[in-house]
Amino acid sequence: MYFLDSSIIIEALKGNENAVLLWEKILKKGKLILFINEVVYSETFYQLSIKKNFSVSEIYKLLRKSTYFLPINELIIDLSVEAMNNYKLLPNDSFILGTCKFYQIPNLISLDTDFIEPCIHEKINLINSTENFIRR
Repeated sequence: MYFLDSSIIIEALKGNENAVLLWEKILKKGKLILFINEVVYSETFYQLSIKKNFSVSEIYKLLRKSTYFLPINELIIDLSVEAMNNYKLLPNDSFILGTCKFYQIPNLISLDTDFIEPCIHEKINLINSTENFIRR
């Protein structure tokens, strides 16, 4: 099980080489179970439809085809507040970490360096390169 941060999707579609390579690895693996939440959904739509002029239907099809949606609940909000206090994460990042913890998702795929320390402390595998992905 893997949680997919918006940074991978957005950066891959912008042409970021590391993100493109990671996205290709994800697609090649085929049967990976990829999860997102409201935060990833919102960030992806905003960055790609508003800032990069991708069509809303294209983004929707991509997300629906490749990911499963996990809702944020009150317990995740509590975990998120804890993460903001403990690791000085921004709210959206804390919701992602809280979602991983609540749903017991052991892997987070992200290019966001703010996750490095929290993932170590929370025993979540941060996958931020193809080398990192291959070892998992």
